[in-house]
Amino acid sequence: KDPPAAYPAGTTVIDGSEHGASITVENQPQTGGSQQQGSVWLTKQTETGQPLPGAVFTLHDKSGKTVDQQATSGRSGLVHFDHVDPGQYTLDEQCPSGFATAPSYEVTVQYDTADGYQFTMSGTSGLTGDPDSGYTVTNTYTVGDVSLRKTQSESADIPHKIMLGG
Repeated sequence: KDPPAAYPAGTTVIDGSEHGASITVENQPQTGGSQQQGSVWLTKQTETGQPLPGAVFTLHDKSGKTVDQQATSGRSGLVHFDHVDPGQYTLDEQCPSGFATAPSYEVTVQYDTADGYQFTMSGTSGLTGDPDSGYTVTNTYTVGDVSLRKTQSESADIPHKIMLGG
């Protein structure tokens, strides 16, 4: 017998009536209500290509079916979300100090028996890659202004030029 649709793949329904036995097996539906769940992953880096640890990402389910998930990039820049149901999501980032505010990204998670589990990402900037090779999100450094005020002190010599490297 086939199990009900909401039960995990591989569930076996046993019917012992042909042998004069009565067996009842109860399984609980999977959390999230989906038979198939997978992972969403990306690599976080700086504009110079270095891994960027400490970026906090939140995956929001647009349908409201599942609770938001959070993940933080590690030393290698890897960000990983487990147990993600198929659907439409928004991925928001809280950038580490010193980096420009990042845009939100759209994430689509799909599962079908022919292709299996896949996810795609799209966004306005800082996103490269594809479903086959993986995605990379790049942050740019915050650019600021520096103001200097030169004053003269009677007890110190002041150089005629101030040079800033850049």
